[in-house]
Amino acid sequence: SFEDMGAKSDNAKATLLGKTLDSAIGALLENDKGPSRKAGELDNRGSQFYLALYWARELAEQTEDKELAEHFAPLAKTLAE
Repeated sequence: SFEDMGAKSDNAKATLLGKTLDSAIGALLENDKGPSRKAGELDNRGSQFYLALYWARELAEQTEDKELAEHFAPLAKTLAE
């Protein structure tokens, strides 16, 4: 929906947020960090952490908007530690 909003309002930042969120969700699924229903495994809280980590990382590593990359780089680094 970020991408749709960005396209409809000609907002490049919103479009970029959508693209990076899509990539972050892909990383979440590829790394099997979705929530499990079994006790002792990753729950919703852990899954949300990984989504935040992957999204911050995607935003920090993208090259379309230097300002966004610089803004999210410290968060991505902190979450990765």
